[in-house]
Amino acid sequence: MKQFLLVALFPMFLLARVTSVSADEAKEIEQITKIEREWSESFVKRDASVPQRVEAEDFTMVDPDGKLLNKAEDIKNMTGNVVFTASKVDDVKIRIFGDTAVAVGVSSVKGHDKKNDISGQYRWTDTFVKQNGEWRAVASQVTFVKK
Repeated sequence: MKQFLLVALFPMFLLARVTSVSADEAKEIEQITKIEREWSESFVKRDASVPQRVEAEDFTMVDPDGKLLNKAEDIKNMTGNVVFTASKVDDVKIRIFGDTAVAVGVSSVKGHDKKNDISGQYRWTDTFVKQNGEWRAVASQVTFVKK
């Protein structure tokens, strides 16, 4: 009977281990969530100091049009022709792999460029690496979510 109970409960034990996070991981997830929210808000405020701090020097981003941008190009874009009036981050899921983290979420934005309304939802994936004790974004992919 004990063997049967052990075999029956083993899958639940594994599931509990997979879905739980340590206190240290929870702290890291909280830090990255905060970074994501600050980063999003910086586009509305047109505050280039946030991506300057958050993005690694070798940062790359694939924008919704498929264009590959480096850190300097990304920062230039945020203070260029695109104007965001609102940005809300939702549904953030973060996984930690040692000194690497992957964040996936959705941003609901209101904004425009010179010719187009670019408001809508965007799903994104950000990859972070811990450098000198600080989380830095090394790569980002942003995709427009069709209605």
